[in-house]
Amino acid sequence: MSTNDCPALADALEPIASGVPATPEQRAHLDSCASCQARLALAMRLERILGEWPVPAPTPAFTLRVAEAARREIWRREQVVDWSFNVAIAAGLAAVVVGLGALAWLLGSAAGPGASATLVADAVGDLLVRARSQAMVMATGSLLLTTALGAWLWAEGRMRW
Repeated sequence: MSTNDCPALADALEPIASGVPATPEQRAHLDSCASCQARLALAMRLERILGEWPVPAPTPAFTLRVAEAARREIWRREQVVDWSFNVAIAAGLAAVVVGLGALAWLLGSAAGPGASATLVADAVGDLLVRARSQAMVMATGSLLLTTALGAWLWAEGRMRW
């Protein structure tokens, strides 16, 4: 290490002062640099002074307050996630409703009011025929989704077997 390495040694001074052994390069730099020696001496003095201060034992009330504050913070984070999820679900439902309304309006404006009900009924019937032909795929997907959600809930500890 050279005199240009003083900033690189700055982060290592506190650990060295608290007892972590210096690397050979750090030791060589400390032996040759008066500025770093002075900073190390100051850090060692601060370590000694801080080590001499009495550390009061925390009261049981303090421990309870810290635990309660941690629980409150976790609850707040979960509330933000829950709120965001609810907003996303509401936006998705609104998009579906708007899409269905637009489809009904387009069908109604293209065919006239009397025929729009028939067109919508035919479209729903066609959709049900397609859904019936894909029932196994939908059932398998639903089973996989349910399994994944169950595993997630179990991993989060929200579900007890």
